[in-house]
Amino acid sequence: MAATLDEGETVLENAAIEPEIADLAHLLIKMGAQIEGVGTSRLVIHVVKKLHGGQHRVIADRIETGTFLCAAASVGGDIILRHTLANMLHAVLEKMSETGAQIQIGDDWIRLQMDRANGNTTSGETIFENRFMHGPELNRLGARIVIDGHTAHIVGMPELSGETVIDIFIT
Repeated sequence: MAATLDEGETVLENAAIEPEIADLAHLLIKMGAQIEGVGTSRLVIHVVKKLHGGQHRVIADRIETGTFLCAAASVGGDIILRHTLANMLHAVLEKMSETGAQIQIGDDWIRLQMDRANGNTTSGETIFENRFMHGPELNRLGARIVIDGHTAHIVGMPELSGETVIDIFIT
């Protein structure tokens, strides 16, 4: 962001290509920035004297969208997520389809319908070290989740029950 008002031209090689980065660039362009290569790993940012206001709808968070899809699939749900882009979730939607989910996609929405998932699952995590920190609290609800380092082993259960759990985000 600072490079838009810096002196000269800024070239970013091997820039992150996540959709959120492109979304930020689109906002800056609406505000008067001059940025080339949006959505690629090479961005060229030309200096401008000032930025102005603009209107922009921030894209949906991919992790939250994927979480809602997985939650609906795990309980046999029907969910429509609005203001989200399916092109950000190719891998998630492909895996959901492989598990039997019926998926419909619109310009800015995704619908998932699925009977409750059955069987066992093994899930690995290589990015966020605390991805499975909710496992013990879900076990208190009747889930059967065993965490082994960066891997969660999950046994499908017919139902969960209510229980008091700890909110790990409250400090």
